[in-house]
Formats: sequence, C-alpha cells, structure tokens
Amino acid sequence: MTGVQTCALPIYHALIWQRIQCATAREMTSLLEQRILRLDGTAIEVEALGIPCTYRGKPSVQVIMRDISERKRAGARLAAISALGHRLSAADTAKDAARIIVDIADQLIGWDSCICALWSETDGLLTDVLNADLVNGRRTECSPGYDKDLPSPTVRRAIMEGGQLILRGQTGAPRLDSNTFGDKARRSASIMFVPIRNGAKVIGVLSRSEERRVGKECRSRW
Repeated sequence: MTGVQTCALPIYHALIWQRIQCATAREMTSLLEQRILRLDGTAIEVEALGIPCTYRGKPSVQVIMRDISERKRAGARLAAISALGHRLSAADTAKDAARIIVDIADQLIGWDSCICALWSETDGLLTDVLNADLVNGRRTECSPGYDKDLPSPTVRRAIMEGGQLILRGQTGAPRLDSNTFGDKARRSASIMFVPIRNGAKVIGVLSRSEERRVGKECRSRW
C-alpha cells in the first residue's frame, strides 16, 4: 500500500485497505469522499472508486478519482449564505448583525482584518460598527476608525460601483486612500471592499484584508 500511503491521509489508511481487499475479491467499491495529497503536498477533496480488473494476468484494482474540491466549496458557500439569512433574522443589534456577517465572510474567504460599517445614503456618512484584527495571533475587536465620517474614495467606489480589490505589490495597483490607526508601518497584502445590501439598497460596507505578517496592534485597513 506504499502508493496509497503517499497520497492518502493517515486517517483513511485502514478504510482504504479494506476497500482494496474488497476490490481484490472482485467487488467494485462504493464511492468514497476523502482528502488526498498532490505531489506538491497540497490537499484536495476527491471522490474515489475502486474497480477490480486484471493487469498482466494478475488480479488488480483500478482506482478512479475525481476532484470535487470546487463542488465542496460551492456547497460550503451555499450553506454559509443560507445560514447568513437565518442568523441575521435573529440579530438584535447592528453589532450583532456585523459579527454574523464577518463570521460568514471568514468561513467563505477568510480574513486577517475585517471592518463592517453602516452607510447612510441620506447624509453620505459612514459609521463603523465592528473592527476586528489579529492581535498577538488572536482575533480582537478594535476601536472604530469611522464615526459618521465621509468614506474614502475607495470605499465610495465600492458603494457606488461594487466590490473593489487592491493587491499590494502589483504593478499599477491603486494607492490605498483609507484611514489607518495603530501600527501604520505594516501593510496588508490584499484588501477587499464590498457593499452590504438590503435588497437593491446599499446599507453598509464590509472590508477584509490579508497580511503577510501578524501585527501586534490593531490597525484599520481603510
């Protein structure tokens, strides 16, 4: 089972050995969803099927695997989005709703720093509801960066045009024109801004970022 041990995670070894024995006895195995390792060491989700066959005159087992990573990710996205509506309906305050939104964002795309703010179309002002960052390796809620202030040009574009993505270090990447606080010398590797909608109406903005290193202080990504 050397080849299997190379690509299969240890938790699957006993089960795979049972399936090999089953296929060797000339019985096709059922489909099995599992995680395997590529040659570069990255893990992927696959669906595996063992089929008994004859190779060079000897009983053998042909294993067919199909990459289902995207299908699993799509299922996770649907489940998270479904849970979002259900959980938001039970939120009592704007901060409770913001915590739910950033938690779902973490499940879908992950983040190192995240900001959720309310947008008032009437006066054009932005108010932070929740700021969270990595502090000494732990998620920590931080002081707000906006309190009924005008949004930065980047945030305004997200409100008016839709999602904005800034990748640090890329040629031609736009300069970040947002507010900062805390350790301003350490920048995010990527920053995303997306509008929060109630139907067709924009009622807020979510910003999430990823860092190359974990900072020791809270700092806004706007």
